[in-house]
Amino acid sequence: MEVSLHILDIAENAILSGCRLIEIELEETPLEYRVTVRDDGEGMTEEELSMCLVEGYTTKENGMGLGLPRFRRAAESCGGTFSISSTPGRGTKVRATFPKVGDVVLGDITGAVCAVISGIGDGDIVFTHDIECGGNTYRVGLDTRAERRVLGTLELSTPEVILFIKEYLSGQYKTKPIFSEEK
Repeated sequence: MEVSLHILDIAENAILSGCRLIEIELEETPLEYRVTVRDDGEGMTEEELSMCLVEGYTTKENGMGLGLPRFRRAAESCGGTFSISSTPGRGTKVRATFPKVGDVVLGDITGAVCAVISGIGDGDIVFTHDIECGGNTYRVGLDTRAERRVLGTLELSTPEVILFIKEYLSGQYKTKPIFSEEK
């Protein structure tokens, strides 16, 4: 089971909800992945929030109502946790943990982030991946608001920019910049 595919699905749903900003926070320890996806989209009412984990329930015209229920099931089936909160007009926050057991793998997170960037139009993504390893915490990250300032009128979704972002993130994973020496 690839955690990155679930992150991609949740972020794509955030885009469909009309968000302008998606924050994807990934914390990785030797024992688990902790995922938080936060958006500033239309949010959900209490009634929608109570129904959103029922497979097949959707408020989107072409939606299938599978993303959140499958994300929860994936996290809980391997002994992880899942939570969701939402406020109408302010957005939604989804959190999940995935123990590193069995077939749980991160997958192609750079590809997932690039796919979200390709689809967000003139919205933005803030991505951080903190990796705890050997007593240090390394951070890989990207804030498209900063990229937009450099790019000027060039769209984030152009193939050249997506390729640059993928190489930029991949390079960070190879060099593992230290974010903090204490945990």
